[in-house]
Formats: sequence, C-alpha cells, structure tokens
Amino acid sequence: MVGGNSLDSTGGQNRFVHRKVRGEMKFKHVALLVLVVLGTVLFVQNAQIVTVKLFFWPVSMSGIIMFPLLVLVGFILGYLVCRFSGKKR
Repeated sequence: MVGGNSLDSTGGQNRFVHRKVRGEMKFKHVALLVLVVLGTVLFVQNAQIVTVKLFFWPVSMSGIIMFPLLVLVGFILGYLVCRFSGKKR
C-alpha cells in the first residue's frame, strides 16, 4: 500500500474503467435504429401539404414541418401546465 491506496498490477489506472455490456448496448442501438426508421417513414409518407383551420384562418404547410411543430407545442404546453399547476412533488 502506497499512501493508503491499494494499487493493482497496472498501477491503479484501470480501477475505474467500466466494461460495456454487449447485450445492453446492442439493444439500445437496435431500438434507436427502429425509432429512426419509423420516424423517417412517418415523415416521408406525410410530405404533402396539410391545411389546418385555426379558428378562422386556414394554415397550410408540409406535414414534415407540422408534426414536429405540434409535438413541440404539446411539450411546451404540458410543461407549462405542470409547472404552474401548483402541485409540488
């Protein structure tokens, strides 16, 4: 023991190296690949112009732009409702 620390045969350099679990990393990669493929198919199939009536105004834009925009608006509204609802964890 040198200075209160026990060193292994490599001088203690490999003490905090974590091994990656192959099965877990492979599952994450496959799941990410599936989500990317499904998202790509969704966007490609909905590339046409979509018209939405917002009160009295018709709004026309590509579905590729509208879907992420609506998801973003939904997340923002959900965050604001949760933030200002008064419930504490």
